[in-house]
Amino acid sequence: MSTSNQHISVSSLAETKMALHSAKHGLSNPIHGIVIGKRSGDDNNALEIVDAIPVCHEVPTKPIVDMALRFVDAHLQQQGDDDLTIIGWYTSNASTLDDDTPNLSAC
Repeated sequence: MSTSNQHISVSSLAETKMALHSAKHGLSNPIHGIVIGKRSGDDNNALEIVDAIPVCHEVPTKPIVDMALRFVDAHLQQQGDDDLTIIGWYTSNASTLDDDTPNLSAC
């Protein structure tokens, strides 16, 4: 069995965008977005999250997700930085404000 040391870093830009998206819409709605990053370090053992793209503040449908991924992918290709790629999706459920009853975002 082999073990590897992997390091993940989040840029202040990505962290700020996700936090602001949550602060603006996260109390009443779930939020969703795309995470952009790249592999780095020796043997590509580090993952750098460099940006986050807010997508929606409602339960996303397949067309919303599909178009968002296509737009971000086209934007990355236009930028010409071959190292940057879509590496993930972020989400946060709506705040329940101490209510134990599940809401739509919990289903």
